[in-house]
Amino acid sequence: MNNNKRNIIEITVIVVIYLILTLIIWKIIQGYLTTDFFSSILSKTGILAPVIMILIQALQVLIAPIPVQPVSIASGYIFGAFWGFIIAYTGLIIGSFIAFYIGKIFGRPLVKKIVSKKIMNKYDGYIQNVSVFILTLIMWLPLFPDDEILYILGMSKTKVKKITIPVFIGKTGGACTAIIGAGLEKYSPFSFHIIFLVLLMTIMGFYYKNKLEMWFEKLMKKCKKK
Repeated sequence: MNNNKRNIIEITVIVVIYLILTLIIWKIIQGYLTTDFFSSILSKTGILAPVIMILIQALQVLIAPIPVQPVSIASGYIFGAFWGFIIAYTGLIIGSFIAFYIGKIFGRPLVKKIVSKKIMNKYDGYIQNVSVFILTLIMWLPLFPDDEILYILGMSKTKVKKITIPVFIGKTGGACTAIIGAGLEKYSPFSFHIIFLVLLMTIMGFYYKNKLEMWFEKLMKKCKKK
């Protein structure tokens, strides 16, 4: 059996197992996924509910490496597609710039305590030399530790203007998962198709993560030489 066939079989098995587990979990929690359930919780916070969700989303960025998707999906589920996106996006932007400035103000000693040694060794030294375009892709694709990279960029000589476009464009990817959450609230079949495609792309992305990272590292090292 060649490597391509083996890879296809492995990916298929992973997807099937994931879907089965998803269906089991869905059946268990389905009764709780109603707007009344969440509304009863949010009613206790009143008009502060959006602010609290923004703070939670920002905190997700700062406490690396918590994934962005669960919080953004919850935001869309509770507040709807439009406001869920706005709230998730606002939180991600705020958290990103706070992470950058934490690195800038407190420097390497604190960043080394926040960012893992593996990521520090991998990205420190050349990530600050990559182009704005590459940074934007890193912020947008769910394959890279973008939150940790913001800390590393902060402790370097990188100016805030260099990360502004990558953050504002790249963080739309994570915020868009709020639309999935909004679809869940309406039990929309279309949203479940989108979820399946997102899950499939994510699984395949993580499966080929090493190859993709190697390709990106070559691009980043070329930028460093320039």
